[in-house]
Amino acid sequence: MTWTKLGDEFGDQCRELSDAAFRTHVEGLLWCMRRETGGWLDTREVRRFAESPHAEMAVAELVACGWWSLDGSGYRINHHMDLQVEPEVLAKRRENDAARQRRKRARAARLTEESRRDDPGDHPRDPGLDWSGLDGNQNQHQGEHEKPSMDGALIPRPDASRPVRDDPWGLP
Repeated sequence: MTWTKLGDEFGDQCRELSDAAFRTHVEGLLWCMRRETGGWLDTREVRRFAESPHAEMAVAELVACGWWSLDGSGYRINHHMDLQVEPEVLAKRRENDAARQRRKRARAARLTEESRRDDPGDHPRDPGLDWSGLDGNQNQHQGEHEKPSMDGALIPRPDASRPVRDDPWGLP
């Protein structure tokens, strides 16, 4: 799916256009982005997408004000095409997305040893953080059964020898 980008100023720039020209211009931008033509429209295509009953007059108005120009057997949209993503960029994005999805599916099916980490045993948390459980010495600065709170006061840690209940409400 592609997106057509219209800036906040678009409506202000179009205020001098007739309703038919405004509609035809927006439909032309949408057609070019959906078909990835880079702003080029064949005259036959204009008849296919232009919904306005006055489409021919609208196209003439757009050419007269310089928003569209004649180009071979069709038209080139000049206004607002500079904000649109080029077809080559869209094709490259699709290619990269497809390759990334293939790699993801291969990893999920365990068809490859490829990993994002250098060592699959690496944990995403910083092993040097106190109380992370990864520094090897959780009780480095506090007593055996205490940990620091936000204000620096020590709060008791849960007793590791007591079983932890699955029920958060403490019901049997």
